[in-house]
Amino acid sequence: MDVNGLPINPTAREYPKKFIQTGISAIDGMNTLVRGQKLPIFSGTGLPHNRIVAQITRQAKIVENARTLAGEFQSLGYDLVSGGTDNHLFMINVTHMRQGLTGVVTQKCLEDCGIIVNMNRLPYDPHNARVTSGTRLGTPIVTRNGMGATEMETICRWIDSVLRRVEI
Repeated sequence: MDVNGLPINPTAREYPKKFIQTGISAIDGMNTLVRGQKLPIFSGTGLPHNRIVAQITRQAKIVENARTLAGEFQSLGYDLVSGGTDNHLFMINVTHMRQGLTGVVTQKCLEDCGIIVNMNRLPYDPHNARVTSGTRLGTPIVTRNGMGATEMETICRWIDSVLRRVEI
């Protein structure tokens, strides 16, 4: 994204059509970043502008990885709660995958394999908070460690392999 050019001037720019998700809450909360407009170079934490741009780039990669991982799970037949993701995480209704599979079973068996996920209650979840029907997966840590789309596909295959074979 080009950040060079004229200063942000609402009267000199086109009407905003789509918002850019940055992950920087002070900016996101105000919904000021829009496609075709410059990035305001300021930060509530006092970061220099080059570090803010780097942070926004990392946030975009996190969302891209989450979408890739969610898409892989959908292609394998998993029921994603919202049908996909627009941010860094998504939830899967694991009870639709296999009889007896729950959020707590998923969390514990994946943890034994070195994969950390969270059991999560879903809307209208018939299970209590200690069992749950959902599993929440996020991509910030794996993205920070340099992983991309290829690794997201591999992670999905690993998780799928464990969940299809776990003894309940």
